[in-house]
Amino acid sequence: MIRKQPADPQVADILVVDDTLENLELLSEMLKKNGYKVRPVTRGVPALQAAKSSPPDLILLHINMPDMSGYDVCQRLKADDALKGIPVIFISALGDAMDKVKAFQCGGVDYITKPFWMDEVMARVKTHLRVRQLQLELEKHNAGLEETVRARTREINEARDQLAEANQRLGILISSPSRSVKRSSLRKFAGCSASSMSITSQKAQASCRLPRKPGPPCRRTWPRFLRTWSSKSGTPPSPRITTSSWN
Repeated sequence: MIRKQPADPQVADILVVDDTLENLELLSEMLKKNGYKVRPVTRGVPALQAAKSSPPDLILLHINMPDMSGYDVCQRLKADDALKGIPVIFISALGDAMDKVKAFQCGGVDYITKPFWMDEVMARVKTHLRVRQLQLELEKHNAGLEETVRARTREINEARDQLAEANQRLGILISSPSRSVKRSSLRKFAGCSASSMSITSQKAQASCRLPRKPGPPCRRTWPRFLRTWSSKSGTPPSPRITTSSWN
């Protein structure tokens, strides 16, 4: 009895390779009823061509085929960088342990022995499709992280180069300043010195000007002084003798 499984949101593409038509039709019908896209192929060479033209999500591969064995088909798939990530499940009537070991050595991810049970096949197919999906998501996430790391590395290198260039320019300015810088510094120093000297001279002149105390008037102004003093009481002071009074 075929138990129908719910279809995945994204329909998986499965390549079925088997030279026995009865098994090929049975597997194809079972996979289609579970919502998968199926491409049936009866030979190894057409299977490789179909995989290269449009890589499937999973391959169900029979071992004993007339033109090319399933082992050879799997080895060629794994030798191609564009196809080596596709999971391959072997289906064969060979139940010997060495046959299974050889299948895994060729790159197979699982091995189903004929006669197979439908529910077992569907469970294995669903499991490996899920693993493949997670693998692709992880690769995409890692690619995004690598791109982020490269972008941050470029930014750090650019900032480091700019800092080195700025330090180099600063070192040149400190070690050998230009003439214009020297002249500007000298002019500023000379201006400050002249200004400070002028202020010092003004302070010295101001300190030498002592105030004079008012005294009595000289002889030339004595009569006018007496007339002014007559209205006041007291004895007028004696006139101050100056050099001009003798002229």
